[in-house]
Amino acid sequence: MASICGRAIHIPVTMDIRIYVMALALALLGGLLFGIVPVGLVMQVHPYEVVKAGSTGRVWRKVTARDVLQVAQIGHGFSMRMLSSPLLRHREWTLWRR
Repeated sequence: MASICGRAIHIPVTMDIRIYVMALALALLGGLLFGIVPVGLVMQVHPYEVVKAGSTGRVWRKVTARDVLQVAQIGHGFSMRMLSSPLLRHREWTLWRR
């Protein structure tokens, strides 16, 4: 329960289909956003050239945009999971309560 200046604020929260549709749309958008860039990078690579080039022998490499996007994708997935937990618990509670 939130409070401002010592007064409790009661905000009714209801779960309806619009919330689930929005969550699905955001999940699909995030999947497409973080999936298109790696697919584009893979489509530009010629496997024969990669095998022919062999290993560079370097242990450390530069951080690329792909690395940044991968970290962002993992962080996005983690935050979506954490944000959806209360919604799932609320849904479970309302189903049990009926």
